[in-house]
Amino acid sequence: MENSSTNKPDINYSRKIILPILLLVLLGVVLVILDGKQIIEVLRLADWRPIPGTFFFVAFSYLCISYSYVIIAHLWGIQMGARDLAETCFTTTVMNHIVRSGGLAGYSVRYLIMKQHGVSLNDVLSSSFMHFYLSSLDMLVMLPVGIAYVFLTIDLPRGIAVLLGVLTVLSAFFAFLFTLVIFNANFRRWLADIASWFVRKVAHRDVDESLYKFNRRMTYGTKVLRQHPWKSLAVILLVFMDWWASVIAFGFCLDAFGPALPIGAVVAVFVIGIMAGVVSALPGGIGVQEGAMTGLAVLLGATFEQAILAAMLFRVVYYFIPYLLSPLFYMRLLRAPASSGS
Repeated sequence: MENSSTNKPDINYSRKIILPILLLVLLGVVLVILDGKQIIEVLRLADWRPIPGTFFFVAFSYLCISYSYVIIAHLWGIQMGARDLAETCFTTTVMNHIVRSGGLAGYSVRYLIMKQHGVSLNDVLSSSFMHFYLSSLDMLVMLPVGIAYVFLTIDLPRGIAVLLGVLTVLSAFFAFLFTLVIFNANFRRWLADIASWFVRKVAHRDVDESLYKFNRRMTYGTKVLRQHPWKSLAVILLVFMDWWASVIAFGFCLDAFGPALPIGAVVAVFVIGIMAGVVSALPGGIGVQEGAMTGLAVLLGATFEQAILAAMLFRVVYYFIPYLLSPLFYMRLLRAPASSGS
């Protein structure tokens, strides 16, 4: 089996590794602190009885998504322990939520951590790309369900109906595009040729070999997934549980500020709000996500105050608080001896 993760060096503290990570972590902490007044106000106004349930399902969500990456990484031949991989996935996922850079910050830190264990850049990127694709499938599949619920439940203004239609089309397009990139080697090769030409023109660098290695690792990864259907099914199951845990956590956020909405309404508000933030291409979907959640929740029966506060509380408990906890994991990850297996 092809494996670029052997011959791992001993772990030691390196300024080249630690300083970039510390700077990115501190940047995220500063961004959270800047929203400190908003966080305190939202928590002050909340009914605290549903809050423990929110925290439980947020924790369960991150546990599921982190261990789904463990399975993918081991299928890729990455020889790190399950705990190391899960904590690496958790810390870098929440960094991507806060340090809004199109994934660059989180995946850069993921590589810096996994490099300490002898994992190649191509293995980090290709396994992470596959994980991102599989973890996005449930959202893309449930979006039409949420939109159908909205259309069947309320009479929408024409403008909102058109926007939901556009959102559906864009999501279907991106799902089709990502599927081609993942499973069609010829399409990946064509994209690689375009990327190589662009880099040569702009940066005057030859990246043909790196793109070839990435394409080969993606081909290898898709082959391994087909060869291990039960492990692939386990990944999909964990991703599905992660998605539902996030929905339930959002439902508790709504409960903290008013009467509960039907589960269909909670699903619709959650999936449409999240996808609106993603399609907006704004960093973290901030503003757009909360605006879409608020407007739709009001149309489906929530008060404006309940809807806006619930959307803000969800960002606090799902994005901000996990990020503030993530620095606790970094020192162990950077000190941990390179382990093999799980």
